[in-house]
Amino acid sequence: ATLFEAMEARGRRRWAIAMRLTHRAGLRWGELVALQAHDIEFEPARIVHVRRAVEQPTRGPARLKAPKNGKVRTTIFPKSLTDDLHDIIDDTTSRDGPEGLLFPSASGRIMRRSNFQPVWIRADAAGWPMTAPLQRTGGSRETNKGWRWTGAAKWSPHDLRHVAACWMLFDLGLDPAVVADKLGHADPNFTIRRY
Repeated sequence: ATLFEAMEARGRRRWAIAMRLTHRAGLRWGELVALQAHDIEFEPARIVHVRRAVEQPTRGPARLKAPKNGKVRTTIFPKSLTDDLHDIIDDTTSRDGPEGLLFPSASGRIMRRSNFQPVWIRADAAGWPMTAPLQRTGGSRETNKGWRWTGAAKWSPHDLRHVAACWMLFDLGLDPAVVADKLGHADPNFTIRRY
C-alpha cells in the first residue's frame, strides 16, 4: 500500500493502479503494457483477458505477440480496483477507442520497461530497500533537462506477480491448478513447487 501511495503522491496514479492490478492479477510486465480497454470485464465477474504481450528487444521497436507459452488466458482482480479501472478504461476509450492501451508511455505508445524504471525506483519513497542508491544523474540543474533518476530497488514489478500468486493460493484458497492457469504457468506442479 505504501508503494502505491508513493506513486500516486508523485503524480503517477495510472501506474499506481497498474501496479495494484499486477499485485492481484499476476500479470507479467509485457502482458500489463499490452492490455487494451476491451480486455477488462466487470460483469458478471471481474476478469482480465490476457490475449497478448509485448516483446521488447534491446534494439528496435516493441511489438505485440502471444503471451508466454502461447497461452491466452483470463485472470481476476479484486472489487477494490473496480472504480479505478473504470476511470482508466473510460479515459482510454474516449481518447483511443476500445483498443487503446490502458498503460501507455507518455507519448501514447507501448511503455518500455526501461522507461518505467525511473518511476519504479522512486519506490524509495515507500521505504523500500535499495540495492543501488537513488540519485539524479546527468543533465543541467539550471534548465532541468537531460537528467533522470537512477538506482535499483531490491524488488522489481515482477515481484508483485509473486504476491498475486500467494494472494490467490492462501487468501482466496484457490486450487493450485486454477492459480497456475490464472498466472499462465505451463505446469501446475511449478506453481506448487514455487509457492
